[in-house]
Amino acid sequence: MEKGWIKLHRQIFDCSIWNSREAFDKRSAWIDILLSASHKDVKMLVDGKTTIVPKGSYMFSIEKLSARWSWSRNKVKRFLKLLEDEQMVTTERTNRGTLINVVNYNKFQVTENQNEPPNELPDEPPKTEKKTESKRQIFIPPTVDEVQTYCEQRENGIDAQSFVNFYVSKGWMIGKNKMKDWKAAVRTWERSRKQPEAHADRNLVDEWRQS
Repeated sequence: MEKGWIKLHRQIFDCSIWNSREAFDKRSAWIDILLSASHKDVKMLVDGKTTIVPKGSYMFSIEKLSARWSWSRNKVKRFLKLLEDEQMVTTERTNRGTLINVVNYNKFQVTENQNEPPNELPDEPPKTEKKTESKRQIFIPPTVDEVQTYCEQRENGIDAQSFVNFYVSKGWMIGKNKMKDWKAAVRTWERSRKQPEAHADRNLVDEWRQS
């Protein structure tokens, strides 16, 4: 089997499929133990008294597992015995209950601040992260009202309908390039109105108006 690992969040317990009434198989029961094991040392109240559940351990009773997995008590006991024989878990009886201790727990779980499980090397050498460029914004042609509002704010006297019609006829292209900022195009028209000889677009506008 290929090497590697995945993170399996405990929110899986909230999934309707996981909480269905179907009986667990051995694989599901093993995953259930891994997910139920505490990811850090925690204090628990058992019979009104505080007890410490170590990292990688799970306080349980045969009755609870029997109901949770929809198994008989004997089947639960046989499965736990199998896991112990395979050196996957150890069980420990205490005066507060019974603990399942997952062997080599750190190989199965990582903390939020870790990127790789302990004692394992990544399959590939880490690559230097490069800052990705922000995604280019998709140009959305303005409406006549949007252009009109912008032109009124700038008090440039540009006819919004003429502006929109002109660039619609050109496919919203400026030369050979797709327009990126229609407001910049408005400002170019504005400068062209003040200095007709300063920009070639003015001639194109005049030609279009005369056609």
